[in-house]
Amino acid sequence: MRHKKSLRRYLNEMRTGNPLHETVVDLYLDGTVAFDTLVEIVGHQDAEVVRASKKLLDDGETLADELADL
Repeated sequence: MRHKKSLRRYLNEMRTGNPLHETVVDLYLDGTVAFDTLVEIVGHQDAEVVRASKKLLDDGETLADELADL
């Protein structure tokens, strides 16, 4: 969860102050809006960056949880 907050902060700073972009990125990271919606609002390239970053963080959290259970 801590990593997602850091990612949100970083991505929001990238948005150069566009409140709509910030909101949609947050909603995507929370799983509230679909990737297609993210693309429509922020553009395909930025949406891909957000998706890739989210996947890396999600995978890292899953691995950390699995290792903690050992």
